[in-house]
Amino acid sequence: MENLFSHVFPATIWRILPHPSARCNQWAVELRDANAKVASLALIDLDAPTLCWESTPEGTDWWTTLTAFHESGTLLLHNYRYPDLPEPTDLVAVSAESGGLRWMLPNYLYVCTLDDQRIEVATRQGEQVRATSCRVADGTLEGTGSSLEVPCKPQPTTFWQIPVRYRPRDIYFDTLSAFLHKIAKVKQPLLIDYLECNSYIAFSYYLYEQEQIAQYLLIVNQQSEVVHHEQLTKDRSGVGQDTLLRKGDTLVYLRHTNEFASIQLTPL
Repeated sequence: MENLFSHVFPATIWRILPHPSARCNQWAVELRDANAKVASLALIDLDAPTLCWESTPEGTDWWTTLTAFHESGTLLLHNYRYPDLPEPTDLVAVSAESGGLRWMLPNYLYVCTLDDQRIEVATRQGEQVRATSCRVADGTLEGTGSSLEVPCKPQPTTFWQIPVRYRPRDIYFDTLSAFLHKIAKVKQPLLIDYLECNSYIAFSYYLYEQEQIAQYLLIVNQQSEVVHHEQLTKDRSGVGQDTLLRKGDTLVYLRHTNEFASIQLTPL
């Protein structure tokens, strides 16, 4: 096990998405500066490891959200043209290589990935939502579209995982809580995130300390020995979401809401 890479951003990390291929260890990061009302994107390559770029692509704004990472090396974003309405309106494609705008598709939304060259997109026509395929390379629509009555069937196999969250009164919460107390003297966690990582198990747990919430990361091996234990935050106002991700032997997590950190989990 080794610390692979870490980087502190000047803004809050809002979302992280890994490249969908098991052969590529790139990670897209959505950032938000609440004071300046600026949203931006960044790309980290953990095979290097390095921060490749950080930018605010043309055609994006504060309301733009990172939606998908296509294996062709394209980041797919949704724009919200009408901020007062909580529905995306337009699809934006950004190059993962450069961070620059590739194309925009007004009035269409991303549905799912069909293959290594196409995605399914949808648009509203009157009372109907119609779907069609779209070439990721240039945003060209293929066909006339069909009524979106059957859920899209995306390409199989997701190479990344998020933890299972356990709260008090959930099944296994007491068992996990007792295990954490036995191996690391953890007392009365507020909730526990549980993630199996090949030969390891990672726990992200929250404690109430000095009238605020603290978050910790704990990793144990198959012999229930602690191999990594650190405090991630100590002054949270609440618990986080998706602060721990695993892809292959790589574990990615957040420190202090603005630091991207990763560990390489060497198989035992």
